[in-house]
Amino acid sequence: MARKLVNREDVHAIADALLAEGVTPSSTRIYQRLGHGSLSTITRYLRTWEFQRSSDERLDAASNSVPSSIYSASSRLATKLWETAKEEADNALAEQRRVLDEREASWRQEVESAQAIADQANEARATAEQEALEARRELEKIRQDFGELMEGYDSLAAERGRLRDKTEAQGEKIAKLRNTLTESEKQSQERLWQNNQQAKELKALTARSEQLDRQLRDALSNLAKVSQHRDDLQQHADDLSHRLMVSQDRCDQLEKDVRETKLSLAEARQSARTAEESASSNAVALQDAQRAVSRLEATLALRDEALQECRAEKEEQAVRLRDTEHSASELNGRLLAQQDQVRQLYRELGNCQRQLGLQDGGEGID
Repeated sequence: MARKLVNREDVHAIADALLAEGVTPSSTRIYQRLGHGSLSTITRYLRTWEFQRSSDERLDAASNSVPSSIYSASSRLATKLWETAKEEADNALAEQRRVLDEREASWRQEVESAQAIADQANEARATAEQEALEARRELEKIRQDFGELMEGYDSLAAERGRLRDKTEAQGEKIAKLRNTLTESEKQSQERLWQNNQQAKELKALTARSEQLDRQLRDALSNLAKVSQHRDDLQQHADDLSHRLMVSQDRCDQLEKDVRETKLSLAEARQSARTAEESASSNAVALQDAQRAVSRLEATLALRDEALQECRAEKEEQAVRLRDTEHSASELNGRLLAQQDQVRQLYRELGNCQRQLGLQDGGEGID
């Protein structure tokens, strides 16, 4: 769920309320009153409140100390210059705030998609806020210089003879301040362009990191599937090996039975020949011997057939075992290749994350 935002009007209102209560406004006290928000954002708005309050106090003091005869002539010039400088500075500050607000919204979306990237974006935002604070400090310095110009008007009452020279000197100083403000605007534009470039690079690195992360998840999923398939083939190979051993035992037993049957058949045939030789004396024994030979021949034929089937089954299982072992070998090769791919993806992802870290560690974004 998105974090509730803090606006400048809420911070200023709470700061005024604390001051009215006789309590010095601070970021912690304002945060306790609000119950939400970021301390860095509250601190930024509190400084704008302090700056605005100090500027109003200086203007009130300056307007009260200057005589009406002098202030009426100089106030219009000073007010016009002040309004021009303030408008230009406020426009530049408003543009920077708008850019900061847009980037802050974009960073919050990145926070919802990836917490690690959000942390880095928050650091970049803090750096940007620090630079914005420095820019406001520069503006404060300019306004302080302008305040010094206002304070210079206090001496006009005692130095009326030097009023023209003093006015010209102050005009030169105002021109310098305008030049300084113009240079500050140019520097702000340059920093804005640099920050846009850094934002594009950060977006590209973020997209690459997400792509590598997806590829890594796919590779790990494929790796798990290949590993499971390899385990299944290994189990199947073990089953085939067991069945092959059983078939071998069965073939050995059948061969043993065939040998015993052949031996019994040879004995029966020998008995039959013996009975034929003495057929005239023992016809019944001859018939029994012939029937025994027939039974043994039938048994031998069945056992020969079973032996052939057993040998064929054993050969088929041996072929299947070889195919399974070959498939397992191929899967091992694929598994090694997948592992190499995963390691490569980890390296690329690490490089990308290091680049993101270096990007956030550089100049902040306004």
